[in-house]
Amino acid sequence: MEAVRLSQAQVLAAPSELLVEEDTDAIRMVRVKAGDREAFGDLVERHKNAVVNYLTHMTRDRDRAEELAQEAFLRLYLKASQYQEHGKLVAYVMRIATN
Repeated sequence: MEAVRLSQAQVLAAPSELLVEEDTDAIRMVRVKAGDREAFGDLVERHKNAVVNYLTHMTRDRDRAEELAQEAFLRLYLKASQYQEHGKLVAYVMRIATN
């Protein structure tokens, strides 16, 4: 299957039912950049367990890990306009969480 690259305008103009199979993290981030908070919520729901588990392993404290994960996702949201797709979003969030 060949990867399809869509511009921000194409993503925003396409009916949502057409994007169900194409609704990747990259497309969600394009939507977040355009101000779509629901898309950001989807990203958080999709990756929060992995991020919290990673941080729990690092800190050995689940409560602290949840706080750090929340901070990491907040930083992602605040810097969404600067995000460029170069790989998996979850790896990018893990890097934010580590720093």
